Amino acid sequence: MLHLAMSDFEHKNARHPIYLEEWRKSLTDLSQAGFADALGMHQSSYSYIESGTRRANLDQLFNIADYLGIEPEQLFRSPEDPVNGLIGLFAKVPKKDKKKAVGLFRAILKESFDLT
Repeated sequence: MLHLAMSDFEHKNARHPIYLEEWRKSLTDLSQAGFADALGMHQSSYSYIESGTRRANLDQLFNIADYLGIEPEQLFRSPEDPVNGLIGLFAKVPKKDKKKAVGLFRAILKESFDLT
């Protein structure tokens, strides 16, 4: 399902799609250099990651997502992808109620789209 949601958002770097530039521009007013500085990274290192020339390590991904206030996995989807809204809503569900929320979501999908 996630793949289907992402199919409408073709990324410029299909080999290692990561939407850092899009997220940076949608959530901050920072230039690439300013964003790298805010993260404590060298601008050139960040530039390589943002362009897809170099892969980010897990610490960098978590750092970037934390700074942007999003979940790390959202970096691999366009900021315009509707799945991001679902993630934000699910994050607000209290931990004790997450199973109920997933069950409710499955029931809605099954009813609405005749999924089995």
